[in-house]
Formats: sequence, C-alpha cells, structure tokens
Amino acid sequence: MNIRKPAYRHCTVFLHGKRGGLSLVEVLVALFVLGLTLLPLFGLYSQSSAVVRIGRHDMEAMNFGSSFIAQARKLLPGNITCTNGDVKLLAIQNGRLRLGPGGVANEVEVPMLDQSIFQTKYSIMNFAMLPANDGIVREAKQIVLKISWKESLGKDKSACFTALVVDDSISGH
Repeated sequence: MNIRKPAYRHCTVFLHGKRGGLSLVEVLVALFVLGLTLLPLFGLYSQSSAVVRIGRHDMEAMNFGSSFIAQARKLLPGNITCTNGDVKLLAIQNGRLRLGPGGVANEVEVPMLDQSIFQTKYSIMNFAMLPANDGIVREAKQIVLKISWKESLGKDKSACFTALVVDDSISGH
C-alpha cells in the first residue's frame, strides 16, 4: 500500500498538517497598529526640524550682531559718520560694511546675512561723555544694531546690539 501525501505548492505546512498564513483581516489589523505607533514619531520629527530651523536663525542673528559690534568697537569715533535715526543695513560688499566716508578706517567685516529673512537697521549717534579723572573730554559715539526676523512658526523675533566707541587717544599731551 503506497500512500502519497498531497503536494501543496502554494502554502506552507506546519505541525499537525494545518495550512499556515495570515488572513486579510490580520494583515489590516497589524498595519493599523503599526500606523498608530509610527504616526507620533513623524510628528516628533516635524517638530524637531522646526526647532532646529528656529535655532539656526537665532544663531545667525547673534553671530552677525556680535561680529558687527566687535568690529565696530575697534574704530575711532572721528571716522564714523552719525546717522539721522535708523538706517537700513543694505547690501554688504564682500562681507565688508562702511560706517562713514571713504578714505578712513571705518569698515567692519561681518558674516553674510540672508536679507530675505533678516531685516537689519543701525544708528550711530554722538554720546555725551563726562570728563574723565584727568579732566579731558573724549569723543564718543554709540552704535546700535537692530536685527529682526520672523520664525518659521510665525513669531516675530528681534535682537539689539550696542557699542560705545570712545577715542582714548589724548592729543596734545
């Protein structure tokens, strides 16, 4: 007596001779559960990329402002021209910005700033200095830089930087 077992070509045979596989309902339930676990992860990724974008704009503004002020502090007040109120900081030529007339040392070297994102204004005004202990009145000018931008979430942000440029050289002594 020769007994042949039936050959199942398209299904697997498990223990006890039962056919294996998943039904359509089981597959749909598994996909639903997987979707419920992955959805919060995608939301978290979206929020973290928005925070990184916000941080990048903050960092760019702080870097530009601190570099501008650090360079401006090195200038002599006589070489800087006072402005009549706030002046819009327009195109910067090769990373250099002139704060007064040509021919004198009054350029500051600053990093490039995306003008489509950031609005920058500066003002330069005379600053009244009281005579020092030696009785000499020194020339001084105050430089104020204002940077404003809109975050990717729509919130307005701004930063203000100031520097006092004082002529410490004493002529005629």
